[in-house]
Amino acid sequence: LLLMIVWLVYAVFVIERDGHMLLNSILENIPELCNIPYVNLVWPESKLRHVEVIQNHMTSISSEVESIVNKYMRSSCNPTQRYFDIMDINGTRIYSREGVFFINDVSAICKIIQRCDLAPENTLVACANEADNKKKLDALGKGFKIVHIKKEHECNKTFTFVTKHCFEGVDFYSLSSSTFIFANPNALNLNLDMAIDIPQIIGRCRTQQNPFRNRVWFYHKYTDKKTVEAAEQKIMEKKIILVCHQIV
Repeated sequence: LLLMIVWLVYAVFVIERDGHMLLNSILENIPELCNIPYVNLVWPESKLRHVEVIQNHMTSISSEVESIVNKYMRSSCNPTQRYFDIMDINGTRIYSREGVFFINDVSAICKIIQRCDLAPENTLVACANEADNKKKLDALGKGFKIVHIKKEHECNKTFTFVTKHCFEGVDFYSLSSSTFIFANPNALNLNLDMAIDIPQIIGRCRTQQNPFRNRVWFYHKYTDKKTVEAAEQKIMEKKIILVCHQIV
């Protein structure tokens, strides 16, 4: 019973909206939970994080990231003054000097590194420590290695590429990193679509002083509003299936 209650709390907590819809769907799919009472936790306003998710349409992941990198490079002639984003807070201009790119495709990451001429000195690739991934990074010929996410007080790289395998349960620390998420709506495996993990990704940056942790850039291939709504419904259905499988 305790395990079930914990999972119910988890199921509601991870959804940024439509929490009741998800919970009801889970109860409908797991008969053992139907008659168990549950408590609806209402967090006080002071404890809530209001995150701005900026949706963008893309034609391909590699071309979109290349555009972001080129924009960063053109932001200043001085390499130490380049930025991904700007915020004005209480009259002070704050710059985002680091970019974290959540892309669940090592081949696409390698293509981006090659097209943008990125180097290990300013780029980190965190992915599964597998022979196939090592082979892909070795093919770049620049000495890229699979590395871990930087811990607190360690120096971050300008460009950090992260696959799904490496961000789950891992905390990020940065005073100025921007977050870019790239969905894979055609993924055959439910676990491969980054869109499912937006709430998880948002919660990974633990540095509260970073104002950019509350702004997320989400890229997808959906076009009109109707298609976007259908995609959101599909993402919700994926979440329901995943949570039900984990509980059962």
